[in-house]
Amino acid sequence: SGIHAGLSENKVFYTDKLEESIQKSDSVIDFGSSQNTSEVVNVCLKYQKPLVIGVTGLEQKTIEQIKVASLTIPILQSPNM
Repeated sequence: SGIHAGLSENKVFYTDKLEESIQKSDSVIDFGSSQNTSEVVNVCLKYQKPLVIGVTGLEQKTIEQIKVASLTIPILQSPNM
C-alpha cells in the first residue's frame, strides 16, 4: 500500500474487496458508511474477526444486529470516535 501513497512498497495488504480484506485481517475497524456496517458485521461473523465500529447514523436494525453479533465475536461500538 505504500506505493499507493507515493512511498516504497511496505507489504501491507491493500484491496477494495471487503470479504477478502476481512478474511486476511486480524481484526477490523469500521469508520465507513452506516450503509455498509451490516455487511461488515456479517463478514466479521463469518470469519470470527473482532470488530471496532465508529460509525454514526446506524439504523436500529443494524444496532440490534451488532448486539447479537457481540455474543459471538468481540465488538466495540461507539459513534463519534
